[in-house]
Order: sequence, then structure tokens, then C-alpha cells
Amino acid sequence: MPENDVRMISIAGTQVGLAGLDSIFAELRAAGKKTSEELGERLVEQAGKENYIPDAARAEYARALLREYSKYLGEDVAEEKPLGLSIKILGMGCSSCESLASNVRSALMKLGMAADVEHVREPRRIAEYGVLGVPALVINGKVVSVGKVLSTEQVMKLLERGEENR
Repeated sequence: MPENDVRMISIAGTQVGLAGLDSIFAELRAAGKKTSEELGERLVEQAGKENYIPDAARAEYARALLREYSKYLGEDVAEEKPLGLSIKILGMGCSSCESLASNVRSALMKLGMAADVEHVREPRRIAEYGVLGVPALVINGKVVSVGKVLSTEQVMKLLERGEENR
């Protein structure tokens, strides 16, 4: 398994990192597997070989893994509604992008806010937001910053505004 084969997915409103999903998805695609309930259980079994999956949450994991596999296949997928704010950090993973992600986490902790945070690294998905520079910050679907590393305090102000606009 490649060292960076960890994918963050939303399971029942919580971001969880799972290892090995890209490899599992590639194998299923090569085998011509389409999304189905049975495939959801198979995905849970395969992912469970490298990740801890609580028995009580298997159904939630199956739904989330099917949703991620559908995205992997390029299908249109309705996003799970986040419990709090929806935040996306757009960037390939450079030091500036990682700094912004760290400042976002710090701001959320200082404010005590719940948020669904995703670091979007795929160029195709970044392009969907129409940004020409990274890092970029998206709050509740709206691009609020492009091409700069915001401080924790700057992020806090944007998050407070985003909470007001929910």
C-alpha cells in the first residue's frame, strides 16, 4: 500500500481517515463492480482488514464507503449533510496548504465549533471551485479566501460569519 493511501471520508457527520481505500476501489473498478448494498458490506470487510471499524457502525461505514466508491467512479453523489459548518481546504498538500489546514483546526478548537473539514487535494475537484491559486478556503460552499495562508484569528472571523449565514 502506498504511504499516502489514506482517504478522509465523512461517516455519520464525522471525518474519518481510512487507509487502503484507493487500492480497494481500483480493484473493484477493474473487476467491473457497480454500487449496490452487497458491495457496501464487501467494502466494509475489505476496509476492515487495515482499519478499525466498530461493529455498531458497520451500516454507516457501508453507506459512506459506497458514497466514496461512487465518487471514485465519477458518478454524481449527493453529499452527506454536515452536522456543523462545511469547510474545505483546497490545495495539493504543500506547506502553505497544510498551514492553512492547521489554522482552521486551531480556529475550530478555539471557537468550540463543529465542522465537517475536508482537505481537497485532487486537481479536478479543486478546479470545480474556479480558484486559480491555492491554498483556498471554502466555507459552506462559498470560496472565502484564495492564495494565502490565513492566521488562526482570520479564520475565526470567517468561521463566525459562516455560522451566522447557516
